[in-house]
Amino acid sequence: MKPLNIIEVVNVRWWNACAHYGVLLSEGLQKLGHKVYVAGDPDSRPIRMAKEKGLDIIDKYTFSKNNPTNMLRITRGIRKFIEEKNIDLINLHRGQAAIAFSVAARTAHRNCKIVRTWGDQRKPKKNLFARLQNSRFTDYIITTTRKMEDYFLEYISIDPAMISTIHGGIDESIFVETNDKNVNRGEEVIKIGMLGRFSPVKGHFNLIEAFKKVASNRNDVKLYIAGKAIRDEKKDQLLHYVDHLGLNDRVEILGYIEDKIQFMSSLDLCVVPSVDSETISRVLFEFMAMGKPVVGYRLNAIAEIIEENFNGYLAETGNTDDLADKILLAIGDKNELTRMGNNSRFLIDNKYSLLKFAKDTEDIYLKIIERG
Repeated sequence: MKPLNIIEVVNVRWWNACAHYGVLLSEGLQKLGHKVYVAGDPDSRPIRMAKEKGLDIIDKYTFSKNNPTNMLRITRGIRKFIEEKNIDLINLHRGQAAIAFSVAARTAHRNCKIVRTWGDQRKPKKNLFARLQNSRFTDYIITTTRKMEDYFLEYISIDPAMISTIHGGIDESIFVETNDKNVNRGEEVIKIGMLGRFSPVKGHFNLIEAFKKVASNRNDVKLYIAGKAIRDEKKDQLLHYVDHLGLNDRVEILGYIEDKIQFMSSLDLCVVPSVDSETISRVLFEFMAMGKPVVGYRLNAIAEIIEENFNGYLAETGNTDDLADKILLAIGDKNELTRMGNNSRFLIDNKYSLLKFAKDTEDIYLKIIERG
């Protein structure tokens, strides 16, 4: 197989799950022998991360600026780049500059394919322009949840042969236990934890409320919450809520942690209580790569990646009683915790590893190019 020349467009201004997905995919495709260029805004976090991973970058343009003059400049520049570097395929991970890249690919003196990876929770518009953009000017669509794939099929009238779901993956080599893998490592307390920025969509308050029920049923559990606070008052709100519920001796709000591997290693059960977003769930993959059983809400990618009673449990989104019940079910048997944790790592190694992620995407790329 001849190596492909690929542009992965990761024009995200911050380091979120979508940016991680695009840069990680680029790394994996390069490991498979392809030539990959990562395009993004100058000095953006994805571009810096791509550089650190030894990937070639395109940072000459501000892709997130949609004014006509900038789009015309991008179109001309990318068309020239396609022709000079013999680019076979462009994968757009965001909608900004999609038209510029599509026009560049369609007008270049080379058959360059356009893929759109839809990792955003916002659904595509149903108007005529959106339909044309997602069909005529796009050769294939990759969604990060089957739920979004179903939406495209029902409302955007996408040909089923030009869309599929790839949830993403993780560089599993980074995530290795730093402690003994025995469930409690000789301790009496069962450690439950979550890791996520202090934002309403991440469900911190839901988890704390659910934990009140857990703590009233079990004396041997503690909850640890780690994550970066956008503003100090966010952390203060959580501390006040813990105090209000009388859980000061059972819940620790750690805030930002330097070593998340060590933090995740210390936990016996991990919870992803997000109530919105999670069309890509990076933290879920990280917990699973650490060999941890997981409980989460039945939401987007979480609902599609956690396999009930295999590596964890799912609760109805926003239902704190159900979340508490699923946590209690998970910690009811220490041997089951170990079994489900081992199964989490099994799923990572066999379905969501870095190279499996890249290979699944490579298969789609090759299929599109073989169509001509």
